Amino acid sequence: MPVTNNTYIIPTLQGNTTFYDWYVKENNEIIAKLNLLQVYSATGGDGILASTNTSGLLSLSIGGTSGVIQSGLTFNGGVSFKGLVNLPNVSYKITGLTSGTSGISFGMPVRITSTGYTAGKANSQAGAETIGIISNLDASGVYVTILGKVDGDFTSVNAGATLSAGCFYFLSPSVTGGITTTEPTTTGQVSKPILLGLGATSGMVLPYRGHYLDSSASGVSGATGLNRIYALIPTASAAQFTVGRAISYNPKLSEQISDDTGSNRVFINGWFLSKSTNSSGIALLSYEDDFVVGLIVGTSTDGLGNTLLEIATNGDVARSSTVGVYYIKTDFDASVDPTNLVSEQPTYPGKIFGIQYAADRFTVVNNPKKASGFLGAAALTTSSSGSGQGENLVVNGDFAIWQRPSTGRDSQYTSTGSLVFADMWRRHDGVSGGSATKSYYIQRQAFADIQSDVEGNPKYYVDIKALGLSGGTGATYGFGKDYLTVGHVIPNAKSLDSQTITFSFYAKCSYSNYSLTSYISRYNGASLIDYNEIEEHGLDTTWTKYVVQYTVPTLPNPGSALANDYFEIGFNFKPLINEANTNSVSLGTNLYASIASVCVYLGSQTLPYDTHKSLQERLNICRKYYYSTYALDQTQGSTTMINTEEPTYNTEHHMVLPNGLCRFLQWPFELRTTPTVTIYSPSTGSANDAYNRSSNRDLRNSSGTIGYGSQNRVARLGVDTLLKDATKYGLKLCVSGGAVDYDNIFYHIVADADYPI
Repeated sequence: MPVTNNTYIIPTLQGNTTFYDWYVKENNEIIAKLNLLQVYSATGGDGILASTNTSGLLSLSIGGTSGVIQSGLTFNGGVSFKGLVNLPNVSYKITGLTSGTSGISFGMPVRITSTGYTAGKANSQAGAETIGIISNLDASGVYVTILGKVDGDFTSVNAGATLSAGCFYFLSPSVTGGITTTEPTTTGQVSKPILLGLGATSGMVLPYRGHYLDSSASGVSGATGLNRIYALIPTASAAQFTVGRAISYNPKLSEQISDDTGSNRVFINGWFLSKSTNSSGIALLSYEDDFVVGLIVGTSTDGLGNTLLEIATNGDVARSSTVGVYYIKTDFDASVDPTNLVSEQPTYPGKIFGIQYAADRFTVVNNPKKASGFLGAAALTTSSSGSGQGENLVVNGDFAIWQRPSTGRDSQYTSTGSLVFADMWRRHDGVSGGSATKSYYIQRQAFADIQSDVEGNPKYYVDIKALGLSGGTGATYGFGKDYLTVGHVIPNAKSLDSQTITFSFYAKCSYSNYSLTSYISRYNGASLIDYNEIEEHGLDTTWTKYVVQYTVPTLPNPGSALANDYFEIGFNFKPLINEANTNSVSLGTNLYASIASVCVYLGSQTLPYDTHKSLQERLNICRKYYYSTYALDQTQGSTTMINTEEPTYNTEHHMVLPNGLCRFLQWPFELRTTPTVTIYSPSTGSANDAYNRSSNRDLRNSSGTIGYGSQNRVARLGVDTLLKDATKYGLKLCVSGGAVDYDNIFYHIVADADYPI
């Protein structure tokens, strides 16, 4: 019985084969040969486990019993997988940077230059060309992750804060190697998403393309676009050309021109720091003002011994300084003075260069004329003689804009206390005692379509009731005194300092022989700086026009830095309260005053008529303080649907995309400050919720429904379905529950950026 091809052939039993024949074959041939076989043991190396069992079966596995390879594996050939593979990130190691390199830390976005790797910054196109973040550091080098999940402590690059789940982090335009949740919006910066927060110490690196904000970009803030030019000068001579200085150019002035000894300036390839003079002793520079180009807003080096100057020639830039008009200095020493700009009175002889209209916002105007004769005293005069009435400084004097409907727009508001009611109008309640000793209300009323009592045919007026039995007859407005004022805001507490104004309004009272006092006051946040009475006005039961000229006192030293400061002009109801108490008028008496068509003009005016800007122009101003997507005739928190499925067309919306749960919304106007934002569903009016048109229900009620690709919608109980992150420039709104890919989400937005009260 031969063995062939590793197979033992057992012949078929024959009639003459005996059991004894089989016995001999098995013992003498087959079993004897099998006993000659030997089973060998097997061993494995690091990361490879090899073992045999009692039957001699050899087993090999990668990763060992723990499933973890302790050392690296290198494959010379290709590697393919048929099952799921968990790759946390895509990273590579670089040399030249180590754990001991100064300024290098975990989580830092880095970019490649001609000399190696350096930290990124979103203040320029070159600086924002980051490829990933540093995810590991040791003495031999660092690892850069270009895609995927990274775990660690991000506080060193995130202004000391841990990450927030669901938040996008952008490359910082102000901190080199930093990240921020605030998307850059300033022209010349780059909006570059870097990381999506997964948890406090975990983030997902995103290889998104950066968006450079140029003069045509939607991210531009300010009234005008911004043009930029770039100049390359030798780094060895660039020490004077720092951010925040105005720069000039004359192509006939080369680097061979001697330094200007009068101001210690250097001239490099025609570039030099600006100075304002009617004439100059330097050849080819007879009139310096003609050569001013713009403001240096950024510098960077190219690694070849050159410095690239980024120059804003006009428009809006980020600059921190005191609000005011800025001029090119007439006397400037480049080796001493940190800037060649100065904020002065309009008679300053230097060239007008820009306007700092907010603490961190500056507009380069680079006006070709000097201050003398451009503004001059005539343009800021505070008096006139009856003609040339000018602009009404009270934005909402006719009460047409009333975006907070629950404060008396459609029905009586009867609560006591201080509040904002119509836009730019606020009531300060300083009457002592509880609500049981007061009887107030505010209600907007509509004039008849045809009326002749109030000029200009306004549509609305306001009724205000103010009775307070604790007022007493002698108390006056002041710190700690009883008062109740209703006033209109004019931004900037010093806006009308030492100006003569004309204040006019219409008023009447439900009872005869009651009075109001007109006043002006200034506030620093919620704190009163000063209060000044203008005049007491006796009211009749019919509409009467009141006109008074008043010179605004110079604002006293507020005692602390002004913040959220504003000027207020309006009416103190204290005389009415005192007279009602003297006459023993009960709180239930319907004693109220009506006010209409409030106007303030610069100068002593004869006021042939009252004026108000167009409604849309005034609404745009009011929305910088209180922005709402509701129409003026809609009620906040109400249902705003065309039918059972379609919201009205003024409703904001966006589609949920794969890996795109958030929408970045830029306010149509830069708000006064970072707002408090509330989101409302147009379907139910629920606050902090939105309407999912795809499921035909609010996000919070969408659990259990099925959307695109048979995805189940989930809205967890007690967990917000919306995440908000707002600045004065815009809003990031992220859907965190109740929706799946390609759902259409609709919502109303209310952003309150008003002054504190």
